[in-house]
Amino acid sequence: MAYEDLRHFIRFLEEKGELKRVPLEVDWRYEVAGWVRRTMDLRPKGPALFFENIKGYSKDYRILSAAVGTYPRFAMALGLDPHAPPREIINVFKERIEKPIQPAMVSTGPVKENIHTGGDINLFKFPVPWWTPRDGGRYMGTWHGVVTKDPDTGQRNVGMYRVMVHDEKHTGLGFLPFTQMGYHYA
Repeated sequence: MAYEDLRHFIRFLEEKGELKRVPLEVDWRYEVAGWVRRTMDLRPKGPALFFENIKGYSKDYRILSAAVGTYPRFAMALGLDPHAPPREIINVFKERIEKPIQPAMVSTGPVKENIHTGGDINLFKFPVPWWTPRDGGRYMGTWHGVVTKDPDTGQRNVGMYRVMVHDEKHTGLGFLPFTQMGYHYA
């Protein structure tokens, strides 16, 4: 099954009983993480969580967490039966990363609904969680894709690199020199 966008996947998870909406006010500082940790520690693991009321933020901003936090949800994200065995899920994932979908530039669509440029940029407009007291700050990227492109060859890469918000206009990405992003940076 292909999903039109993240909203479609959220609706699908909810229909399958794999998503729990959290309407209560939840603090972005540690509390979101506490809910997620508690839910993922359940046996079997709990549902994906969709936080709809983040302390200090408009209800236009929400947080989805653990959307692919179990094999069944990861299978559904890939369009597989939720009861597919882990080996099949992993094999399908491996096959698909060998044949990546090329990104497409678009002029309209949901991805263009909120555009902030220049002096309007303020990363703190988003309810970025502070996951644990040992983190150095708020991380907006923990299970996501960072797209980089080699400036010489044009080769693209998508990798997971934690993205920490430093202030309203700057983030930092943690990457090691031997990662693909490290090669692109060098």
